[in-house]
Amino acid sequence: MRRCGRDTFKKWKIRNTITDMNKKDLIQALGAGVAFGLIVYCFMMVAVYFIEKEVDYESVYPSIEFDFLEAVEPDTAMLTFKYEIRIQNSYDDEMLEQTETLDQAVDYIVEYSRFHDDLYVYDIETRELMLDSETVNETMRSLQTKEQLLIEASQHPKTFSDVEIFNLLVD
Repeated sequence: MRRCGRDTFKKWKIRNTITDMNKKDLIQALGAGVAFGLIVYCFMMVAVYFIEKEVDYESVYPSIEFDFLEAVEPDTAMLTFKYEIRIQNSYDDEMLEQTETLDQAVDYIVEYSRFHDDLYVYDIETRELMLDSETVNETMRSLQTKEQLLIEASQHPKTFSDVEIFNLLVD
């Protein structure tokens, strides 16, 4: 019977041991990886260049000529929207929504004014400014204040005079 000797065990251990990488080996491996990536990228760019060169874009996308000198007026008979809501500030000026009535525009501003304080409502036909979010918010706050005062007057009628209650009800 033959036994494994110490020399055989040492040789096996040396072959199956993970060695630590030093900085030089790490930099070489990293450089090889980057070089491989660059080579693959270059081959891909060459392939894309020749593929694009062979495609005839004019047959796929026919050329469309526009005469930009003619001003075309929109057909307002088909428009059902009367107001547009825009966000306007130092870096943005875009249309967000179109509504048929001013009440719908006010509802939109009330819903989204907690996120934006720069919403404006314009009449589509005249381009006249109709409302802005600041005015709508002030109006809503004053209505809420009057509502709170009416609730307080109904709960404690002796603290308000008849004239004050009348003015709250009329407004």
